[in-house]
Amino acid sequence: LLISVETILCVAVVASLYAIRLVPRLAGPDAAALGSGFVRQAVAVESLASGAVLLLPCTGLGFVFPLLVDLGRAQGPRVGSLLAVNSLGCVAGPLAAGLFLLPRLGLRDSLLLLAALLASISVALWILTRREGAPRWTPAGVSLAFVLALAAPREIRYWGPPPERLVDYREDPAATVSVVTAGSGPPLLKVNDRILGGGFSVFSEHRQGHLPMLLHPDPRRVLLLGVGTGNTAGAILLHRPDRLVGAELVQGALDLARIHFAATNYGVLASPRAEILCADAWRLVRATPERYDVVVGDLFHPWEAGVGALYTREHFARVRRALLPGGTFCQWLPLFQLSTDDLRMVIRTFLSAFPSAQAWLGNLGTDVPIVGLVGSEREATLWWRGWEAARGEPSLRRSLDDARLDAPAELLAGYVGGTRALRDFAGDGPLNTEDSARLEFRAPRTFFARAFGFDGEERLLALPAGPAPVDFTGALDPPDAPTLAADVAAARRMLAALLLHERTQTRLAVETAIEAARLSRTYRRPADVLRELAWSSLHREPDLAAQAFDALLLLVPVDPDAREGLSRARKLAAGSAAR
Repeated sequence: LLISVETILCVAVVASLYAIRLVPRLAGPDAAALGSGFVRQAVAVESLASGAVLLLPCTGLGFVFPLLVDLGRAQGPRVGSLLAVNSLGCVAGPLAAGLFLLPRLGLRDSLLLLAALLASISVALWILTRREGAPRWTPAGVSLAFVLALAAPREIRYWGPPPERLVDYREDPAATVSVVTAGSGPPLLKVNDRILGGGFSVFSEHRQGHLPMLLHPDPRRVLLLGVGTGNTAGAILLHRPDRLVGAELVQGALDLARIHFAATNYGVLASPRAEILCADAWRLVRATPERYDVVVGDLFHPWEAGVGALYTREHFARVRRALLPGGTFCQWLPLFQLSTDDLRMVIRTFLSAFPSAQAWLGNLGTDVPIVGLVGSEREATLWWRGWEAARGEPSLRRSLDDARLDAPAELLAGYVGGTRALRDFAGDGPLNTEDSARLEFRAPRTFFARAFGFDGEERLLALPAGPAPVDFTGALDPPDAPTLAADVAAARRMLAALLLHERTQTRLAVETAIEAARLSRTYRRPADVLRELAWSSLHREPDLAAQAFDALLLLVPVDPDAREGLSRARKLAAGSAAR
């Protein structure tokens, strides 16, 4: 029986290479047929995909040790020795697979090597016992495995459907990491086929590094929890801290970021001023004896297994202990993956660890809205002289410009509110703790049910934010207060218009965008948003487009050629509306 099990295992391991090719379909078109919801999309799809690959081989492996024990009893007191060897194998196997086989051979060749080992054991046992009734079909089974191995798919790596193109790939012990491009767009870093960063999110990733550095008067020591592409770390390093420590769980992500994202992460992974560790952020904060001026928590996906621990009261308290006096902690939250109830719970939990807290939007947009929770012993302040000094460094100035942090309105309009406003928003309710792990269980349900939307962002924007905390002490050229207030109000109305447009409330979106353009004094982006909305509504609602073009002609100073283009567009819209 043992020979039969070993032979079946050999065939099953080779067959798993074919099953792996089915996983993308099970997780894609076939999964859609199951409908939505956590049970159908998470439990059922994951069970089908893993069962197709692992069920038969793992079942067979479960038979091997009991059969060996049975044979050992028949030949004397050898059960203890078998148990000792089995225990050593349980230790050596994962070490060999994680540290040697996967990094050096890859998944495909590692499985073929395992199949060859099983085939060798089957053939050896068959030769030794063929006179004692060994299964006659063993050579046929091993031959079948050999034929299947020869015809096995050469490519079992997975990336997205066209136009996505694979650039690089790593099979890391912790995850599968890839770099892909979609058409002519910038490269994306993916972990287990989930986008980790890069692409058009470079803009937000840089902002995630710049904003926390501007909220501290003299950030010399910085800790970054989660490195990914290195784009946030690179933005931090441009501020020239004395020490930057970054922690990233997946070594393969660091390897590919060093190769493919050096242009956008400013070479941070090769910089002697940065110490980038392959380490678990949760454990690093728990164990580190160091103290920092600024700690930045990356945009962790709360629905992934284990990530909920990075949003617990205990973790936030440990981060607070890792701060130097006057230090700040900025934890970025993906609003596009949190329900409003989960967002309230995370904010309540954050407030339980920090006596002073603020919320800042990471980007004034709606595609992937993010918010940063900033915690400290006392209210954090945006230091204007620090922003002016940053604008004086050519490389840092270019990065701030690219991140749209060159305009004071863009910088300050993201302020959502302070401690009191956040307490009012969060209300009373349970906290996310390591014992309860509420987010660990709730976030996957939200994610797979697609129950997040933009409600959380709208509710945050509805808070009575008040003016952003800014310190102009020592500023060389402080802005005019009324002008700055008008531009910040215009930026917030512009964001409201974008949210309305996202909800297909086009008329109200255009009216709000017109209001934003009228409020603005020196901030030009509301006019750009109004122009985009005007063109997008030209054919569907020409009267609305005409209204928007009228406002642009009256409010926005443009060169003669651009004015002529706007006039023609306005006439076209008016003519369509008349028909």
